[in-house]
Amino acid sequence: MDSRNRFLFVDLLRAAALAVMIETLIFNTFLIMEYREELWFQFLNYINGLVAPSFIFISGFVFILSSKNSLEELRLFKWKFWRKLGRIALIFLAGYSLHLPFFSFRSLFLRASDADLKLFCNVDVLQCIAAGLLILFFSRIAIKSDRLFNIFTIIMALVFTLTAPVLWNTDFSRFMPLPLACYFNEINGSYFPLFPWAGFLFAGAAIATYYLKARGTFNEKDFIRKLSVFGFTSAITCIMLLAWLDTFSWFQLKSSPLFFLERLGFVTILLSACWYYYRRTGAEPGFFTDAGRQSLLVYWLHLQLIYRRLWNNRSLSSIAGGSFGIDECLSATFILLAAMMTTAHVWGIIKQDNPGLAKKIFLTTICGSVILFLIR
Repeated sequence: MDSRNRFLFVDLLRAAALAVMIETLIFNTFLIMEYREELWFQFLNYINGLVAPSFIFISGFVFILSSKNSLEELRLFKWKFWRKLGRIALIFLAGYSLHLPFFSFRSLFLRASDADLKLFCNVDVLQCIAAGLLILFFSRIAIKSDRLFNIFTIIMALVFTLTAPVLWNTDFSRFMPLPLACYFNEINGSYFPLFPWAGFLFAGAAIATYYLKARGTFNEKDFIRKLSVFGFTSAITCIMLLAWLDTFSWFQLKSSPLFFLERLGFVTILLSACWYYYRRTGAEPGFFTDAGRQSLLVYWLHLQLIYRRLWNNRSLSSIAGGSFGIDECLSATFILLAAMMTTAHVWGIIKQDNPGLAKKIFLTTICGSVILFLIR
């Protein structure tokens, strides 16, 4: 693969995760309830469960790839330092904006119930990614040795996964403010607390470091082969162990290190498959992968369209939730996917061909939204 295409496999995996994420949203929101007990939906639900680990893993992987040539600038607090820090802040902002019960500062404090405020504090995929990246960002600046940094990422992946079973039984809101407590476990309603989900981000960072080392010594193919073997071995082994452990009433699936290792195995299989695809086909960047690079835009926008009260003070989910058949869900998936991919592709073209205009649109949108939120 030439230098232009060497990381296209990452964009392909991210774009595929986006597509499955949209399908997940449509089927989980609009499918008639009676279909959800059928075997095919249980299988689909399992596949859909790989979306979040893939996104979180890719975030750590891409961070290493994108910062490999700018470490000195980061450590000198130059433009790239503030740009990356701003990107992380934007992910935080996007994550919490999705949980706003009202798009109004006044209403948030005067009308929001305790349940609304608790929901606002819940940690979702974006908050998990942003918090993990913040730790990764400052640790990469502080730790100058590549070897020590790689050890650090492995240790952090182990810490977030191995301690999860213990931390999931503690209500941290008794010791700290609720917004911080929500980052530790699901007790207060978080879907993706740092424990164990941030383990995927640090695993992605560790694997990316080894990948870059292998590519630098022309052993990239051998590394991907070993990664594939690891993926298949961990996935199959953990599936069998989890099937046995799930028969015990005391077993907590999501906090189990085996749950993490199983999902990590599948994610590395998918990453390897994407690498082999470009290795064998020599495909060029295209509409699908280009759109995948704008994953934050797609993630935020499609959730707003479905769940925000944009339609006569009602959301699409409240209007048609649980009323679609299979064909209708498939049609809605393709329509929303096409709309999101087209929007992301157009935005990518604007950013590439006219970065000045893209910056103005971005700043106007962000500042305008914040001002509107504050004055409403």
